[in-house]
Amino acid sequence: MQLSKESPIFDRSRFDSAAKFIHGKGGMTPEDLNDNAPRELLEEVHRSLSEAVEKGIAAAQVNYEIPETTLTALRENVWVFSGMKTWHELKEASQMLVAKDGQIKSFDEFLRDIQKTYEAYNENYLRAEYGFAVRSAQIAARWNDYEQDGDDYNLQYRTAGDDKVRADHATLNGTTLPLSDPFWNSYVPPLDWGCRCTVVQVRKDKYPESDSEAAQESGKEATTRIGKDGSNKLAMFRFNPGKDLKIFPGKHPYFARSNSPQEVKEAQKTVEEMAKKPKIRTVEDLNKYFSGIAEESGWFERGFKAIKTEMVKWNNGSTDMDGNIMLKPEIKNNVISAIDKLISGNAIAEKEAEAIGTFWHEVTHNRNKFGNMILNKNQRQYMELANEFVARNTLGEFYGKFGVKNPFPQFEIDRASTGYNRMVKNYALAIHKVGLNKADVLDSVRKRLFEGPYTQQQKNLQDALQGAKKADGSQLKRGEIIQIVQKSKDLQEDVFERYINGIIQSQYP
Repeated sequence: MQLSKESPIFDRSRFDSAAKFIHGKGGMTPEDLNDNAPRELLEEVHRSLSEAVEKGIAAAQVNYEIPETTLTALRENVWVFSGMKTWHELKEASQMLVAKDGQIKSFDEFLRDIQKTYEAYNENYLRAEYGFAVRSAQIAARWNDYEQDGDDYNLQYRTAGDDKVRADHATLNGTTLPLSDPFWNSYVPPLDWGCRCTVVQVRKDKYPESDSEAAQESGKEATTRIGKDGSNKLAMFRFNPGKDLKIFPGKHPYFARSNSPQEVKEAQKTVEEMAKKPKIRTVEDLNKYFSGIAEESGWFERGFKAIKTEMVKWNNGSTDMDGNIMLKPEIKNNVISAIDKLISGNAIAEKEAEAIGTFWHEVTHNRNKFGNMILNKNQRQYMELANEFVARNTLGEFYGKFGVKNPFPQFEIDRASTGYNRMVKNYALAIHKVGLNKADVLDSVRKRLFEGPYTQQQKNLQDALQGAKKADGSQLKRGEIIQIVQKSKDLQEDVFERYINGIIQSQYP
């Protein structure tokens, strides 16, 4: 298998979690693909391959119109391929569970023994599949335009034209035939892993037509490699991504290779059923789906536009407060998988819930009527304190859109991944220790955060404490309130707690 220089990034923790699932269960069945850990590995495989497909599609879209039906079919093919790849990987790993003495290996021993399985499927194979997917998607995306022109033009097979071109592919270089010729049913590149060949339209009067039968013979030779078992390892590449609406070969070993063909059949059925459920697989899917929720909920004062990739490396997320939300790649991917699970009725993982917390923080920014404005450092800190306090305490509103309660309520109290965690915990601690009605404070902070300018959030945080009464009906002094808000921003948690305890003791000696 020739490897591509394109190297997809893969989250190893997804594989380790799936391995832990297999070890705990003592095996792997096709139905287990629906379980959280195997499904997350499937989603990680799909994320990598889907990235490749979208790259190929984007390159083609510069010059070609691509029907939505074509895009849907190609994306579903990638999901099914990813599912079958995941099935074989986990099934292969499960066969190494038992030691020679018949006992189940310790998890550490099992994980060491399946290291080569990980490297094969998620490094070597995946790199080759990634490069193949980019090129296959480009051809598939262009094919509809070719078909619209029919035989008005010829198609021509072209290699990369350098010294790395395979000799049997070089014999196909310059093959020129009408689109309707049967040659194109089977010999549209890529014809192997790492193949860089392509197909282009050419004018009929510019190049002489090739002999179809001779071209097909050359195509057969280029896609013939007999393995030790007597089978032709390259025959599976005899397909047309654009006509067949497939990124990967339908006869790939993932769809056939097994000592138990019935299990493979059941696995494919499981994966295909998963594909039929409402699905959020890519950021494009997420944007399309979330735009409906955003419009219905009124969460975006200036309308929702898109979720994008955060380019500032030290940011978890950011927003222009004009409907665009930027998320760090791993957080974005976790939001995609979390929302897919929520609409499918599946449980989400803790790291996905934490990503939702980041996402909801940025959504909350977009509810401000004034929009983005220039702030000094001090103003920004108070603004972020207010925004995170509101976001943290309204997470249930987000989950309510999916008909569920917040599955990880700890993120309403403590979200260590945000830089504003200490400030928010201090502010909430003050409310609790002093005995203020938290609901009253939240309502006040939220109203002022959404309706007031961000430059005024320090005063708004103070006013929210001023307006909330203690259980005995009394109120804090204004000077105490000013100090509480300032020190909630400036002090470490343990120091701040001692400060609040001092206020309480002075009031109740």
